[in-house]
Amino acid sequence: MQELKRCHISRDRLRQLLRYDRKTGELFWRMNRGGRARVGTLAGSINPGGYRTIHIECIKYYAHRLIWFYVKGTWPPGELDHKDGCTDHNKIGNLRPATR
Repeated sequence: MQELKRCHISRDRLRQLLRYDRKTGELFWRMNRGGRARVGTLAGSINPGGYRTIHIECIKYYAHRLIWFYVKGTWPPGELDHKDGCTDHNKIGNLRPATR
């Protein structure tokens, strides 16, 4: 799956806003963003399809794609697959490039 809207945040900006925990595979806010987005809180919410989505600067991203970019430094080449089939298990070792 690709971003819900085709616009990319820079890696530097992503790392300013979010912290990736390699042990849990989750992203946490580094700064207060208003509402429930407070420093140290888990970023995003689960959509009806079971994927975690995160709004950044009015753009909705899939967490697994942000994590790939955060860790690898490049956007995923097409779609990503969760090896174990769990769409909210976003440890980098559980993500791999895939095709339909």
